[in-house]
Amino acid sequence: MSSSIQVEQVHKTFMKPTGETVHAVGGIDMDLRPGTFYSFVGPSGCGKTTMLHMIHGLLPPTRGRILLDGTEVTGPTPNKAVVFQQALLLPWRNVTDNIKFGLENDGTKTATERLEICDKYTQIVGLRGFESHYPHELSGGMQQRVNLARALAVNPEILLMDEPFASLDAQTRLLMQEELQRMVDWKNSGKIVIFVTHDIEEAVFLSDIVFCFSFRPGTIMKEIKVPFPTPRTLRVKEEPEFLQIKHDIWELLADEARKAMEE
Repeated sequence: MSSSIQVEQVHKTFMKPTGETVHAVGGIDMDLRPGTFYSFVGPSGCGKTTMLHMIHGLLPPTRGRILLDGTEVTGPTPNKAVVFQQALLLPWRNVTDNIKFGLENDGTKTATERLEICDKYTQIVGLRGFESHYPHELSGGMQQRVNLARALAVNPEILLMDEPFASLDAQTRLLMQEELQRMVDWKNSGKIVIFVTHDIEEAVFLSDIVFCFSFRPGTIMKEIKVPFPTPRTLRVKEEPEFLQIKHDIWELLADEARKAMEE
């Protein structure tokens, strides 16, 4: 996998039902490279999720353009997958059938091959023995693992994650942060991972590069490189350099967060 993404002076405006124009994203440039984990952090309403949706192709930019390997993004493509905050599993399907859902339109694979892929990712996300369980029989963390397995099963070059751990309890969230590195392995697979979060510590722990967004209209205030090798354990959060990076990002975003509260 060797896809790259260029975001060139992207703006996005919305029209409210009242007729008011909202300038959500204001002139963003990014150069996203394979084998790299990126996080978007910033206050509520700063355009993080809007930017993610434009990269996926769910929303068009109002101005500017997004290029995938030199070709302008005009809509969703099979080489991109999204993991949302809520697992959004099909309640009438068991674990295997939920994971298989994204593969069902892949005419290049036989039914046996699709089942083999499901089995592989069931094992990767640690759900061996739960293949026949339905979503209501799983914990929140287990449901999110199924959600992640479903996205990974289609072997996307670009994995887009929109606050996937926000609804989990604190302990499960920490464990999922650690396990995500093993499950995705973006360094060896060459995937681009883009992760939207409000949690600065989570962003620093997971990322190679953190993009800090200003309040609306969202712009990139700073691009911060995280120097720790991956995979990381939770102990890295105790290191002085980690704490300093976390502090620096908060100092950068504090005034922007206040603006969001006053909106």
